[in-house]
Amino acid sequence: MSAAVWKEQYTYDDASRPSGIQAMINEPGSTLSLVNGTTYNSASRVDTQTYPQLPTSSVPGLSVERTYS
Repeated sequence: MSAAVWKEQYTYDDASRPSGIQAMINEPGSTLSLVNGTTYNSASRVDTQTYPQLPTSSVPGLSVERTYS
């Protein structure tokens, strides 16, 4: 039996801020890819964060939009 392999790839925007994470989980016979993302507003604060839909769910991934005052 082979062990599962977990890999993560990080992406950054032009201002070197974290903008995404892709996690890939490889098991014998299947691969799962989960992608998270982050966008920023003009003041460099987090604007939106997105979370992946789980493959076993019919519910879409979550998107959180932040507001500041």
